[in-house]
Amino acid sequence: MRDAPSAAHDEGAALALRARKGDGEAKEALLRTHGALLRSLSRRLTGGTVSEELVQAGAVGLLRAAERYDPAQGARFSTYALPWALGEMRRALRRALDETGAYARRRQIARQEEALRAALGRSPSFRELADACRLPDWLLVRALSRAQPMEEAQRGGELPAAEIDLRALDLRLALSSLDADARRIILLRYFRDMTQQETARLLGKSQAQVSRIERRALDLLRERLR
Repeated sequence: MRDAPSAAHDEGAALALRARKGDGEAKEALLRTHGALLRSLSRRLTGGTVSEELVQAGAVGLLRAAERYDPAQGARFSTYALPWALGEMRRALRRALDETGAYARRRQIARQEEALRAALGRSPSFRELADACRLPDWLLVRALSRAQPMEEAQRGGELPAAEIDLRALDLRLALSSLDADARRIILLRYFRDMTQQETARLLGKSQAQVSRIERRALDLLRERLR
């Protein structure tokens, strides 16, 4: 019970106890106090992006934790609430992936990859996998770039170094070969789901400039990932 004294003086613990009694102000304060934690969890699950939908899901988990928190057990509230918030965020992420078809697409790619590995006796190249999946290059690039966050959401941990996907490494190397503008546009368009108009506004360029740079960058990526 070494942590009991810190738990007793934990501001989050005091707010949680008040929130459990229906104190609306305490609930709002609890969410404000742990806002940075929720944003950090969101970035972990999405690979660097703060998703308001995931933050809201984490807030639901945080308040559910407050309803069950007992400071007498010796844990700080933030420590106790972490798995509750993370669990709600993972469920929200799974729902979102299923609704958009992204998770189903990733499973399709995984099945094709396994079949190719068995047939070829080695890991398939990007081009071989793209042809087998019959997916546009940009869609396969997006699916592969998001594979690790999706698997983390399902498995609840980081991928060990031994399981790093060589195709993901190929993709990183290909991206690093682009100039700064092209790389930034590809990351914003396909990894952050921004429209060309949003990307142009953010980078201070015209939409026509963004479109031209994007097309040229995709051509280069296709060439390098054959």
